[in-house]
Amino acid sequence: HIQAQVPSKHQSFERPIQIKNESGKRTELYWIHPQSDELVLLTPAALVHGQTFALNSFVNHTFLVREVPDERTGVCDYVTGTGTGTVYEAPSLSPVCRSAYVTVNEHDDQ
Repeated sequence: HIQAQVPSKHQSFERPIQIKNESGKRTELYWIHPQSDELVLLTPAALVHGQTFALNSFVNHTFLVREVPDERTGVCDYVTGTGTGTVYEAPSLSPVCRSAYVTVNEHDDQ
């Protein structure tokens, strides 16, 4: 579970937001470029469970939060829960790693 919050009221389309990792897994955060759909990695290191990442954004900007495979095994345990499975060359692109999209809206309590 990933939680996005707008910490205070603002009247513009600009929004300071906080992404909190409540997934129980390590995650990466990407901004999705609105014209090219390019994924831009925002987190210099994986976010651990309970960690919050704060940034300034705008209404209608979309982010991808993606699970990062275990450092030791190189796999995500989404399917089996055991941490065993296929090791991927580009772990963050693993099809078994969970992901979620977050789009900033005009509501202060999203």
